[in-house]
Amino acid sequence: MYSGLTPTAAGSLEKTPFVHLLVYVADHMLSGSMVLAEPNRAQGQEHTIYFFQGSASKVRTGEPIAHLGRVLFELGFINESELNTSLMALGDGGELHGEALVRQGIIDRSKLMRALAAQLNRKMA
Repeated sequence: MYSGLTPTAAGSLEKTPFVHLLVYVADHMLSGSMVLAEPNRAQGQEHTIYFFQGSASKVRTGEPIAHLGRVLFELGFINESELNTSLMALGDGGELHGEALVRQGIIDRSKLMRALAAQLNRKMA
């Protein structure tokens, strides 16, 4: 179970396809979290989608998917050298990768927001 909270609904994607859940959340402009977990899967393999007024606003996957640095690189916002240098620097502290790149002037906030949107879409897929 997720953080000791009691779910308001539970079900199986075999009975209700994922896309139907997304349409329901969007149609009703719901805000909250949807936790997806495979039965008999190791602890920590939950995937959580946070919704705000019907739109997915954040996705946390149980395993790494679509690292922001890789997304920025694939979009052409940073080059390979900038990616590698920024990843090495991240090991030192708790600063978010995108925020560090903005602070250093490597990308602007607009590019960060576009990359975060692309990252969210990749995680949802």
